[in-house]
Amino acid sequence: MGTTPRPCDCPAGNARRMRLWLEASGVPPARLGETLAAFQPRPGTAEALAAARSFVAGDLTWLLLYGGVGNGKSHLAHGVTLACLEGGRRALVANALLLLSELRSVSGTPRMLETMKELGAIPVLVIDDYIWATDLEGRWLEEIVQRRYLDKRPLLVTTNRDIKDLPAPMLSRFFE
Repeated sequence: MGTTPRPCDCPAGNARRMRLWLEASGVPPARLGETLAAFQPRPGTAEALAAARSFVAGDLTWLLLYGGVGNGKSHLAHGVTLACLEGGRRALVANALLLLSELRSVSGTPRMLETMKELGAIPVLVIDDYIWATDLEGRWLEEIVQRRYLDKRPLLVTTNRDIKDLPAPMLSRFFE
């Protein structure tokens, strides 16, 4: 009756589940090689790599990676997503600009609330290049952060903005 068959726990079912999760993960096919193992630390990024590994291990529930352009934050975002999938946890990485474009396309429709709920419910969410152009877009991102905070769901955010420019409520969640 309209139910979707679920993959069994057999090796073939597990491989199918992993393929489906990978397809839905948001990791672009061209970025599948950006694993944590493939990350080449640059000066000052070893601590970020260690934190990313702690996040995957579940030692950190929330992680904010910030720094200049070209330091590997997106690589770490993809690597965390892939490592979570390999560890059996569904994960989604979303580039903030692309995510905001999708939210604009459903704004004012019932699909907007559904999308926000989905972003709040995915087991692991990674928002890459956290940036927004309007107050409304900033509020949408803050709502996603708040939904994840209330449900204590893992969240990793990368940004090249100065952390002083990030919304205070969001920052307080990361430093809590």
